[in-house]
Amino acid sequence: MDFKLTHNSPYNTQLVGPGLVYDVESRSKQTTFRRNGAEIAEIEWHDMRSSLLRMGGQSLKLNDFFPRTSSLSAKRKFTINGSVYTWSPNLKSMKLECDNVKVADFERHALRDSKLCVSQHAVNVLDAIVVTTICMWREEVESAAG
Repeated sequence: MDFKLTHNSPYNTQLVGPGLVYDVESRSKQTTFRRNGAEIAEIEWHDMRSSLLRMGGQSLKLNDFFPRTSSLSAKRKFTINGSVYTWSPNLKSMKLECDNVKVADFERHALRDSKLCVSQHAVNVLDAIVVTTICMWREEVESAAG
């Protein structure tokens, strides 16, 4: 399943795919995620403590849901239904793997549309993939800005 991003910003964009539209909207220190108009997640960003993720009826510290794989690593992982998904950033892309099998790719482009490609094997965790993609991209943008 391929999604084209309408804006090259992790703060405000749409991911448009076959029959699905994800909206990402940031205001001040809060980002809201919607799928076809219905809110699916919200992140309250904090500078000095862990940000708060509300998704699937739960409130979690973002670093508990989506921790780094090690203290110095840029990789992050999340676990759903016992399966561990790991995002690995590269120069102009990121890949998501589950059990050493690639299940998603995110390609970032400065001058043209970025895209997220998700394998059919991962559509059951699509909301979490969209949220974590934006988290990884936002972290990358903010660390590059210094």
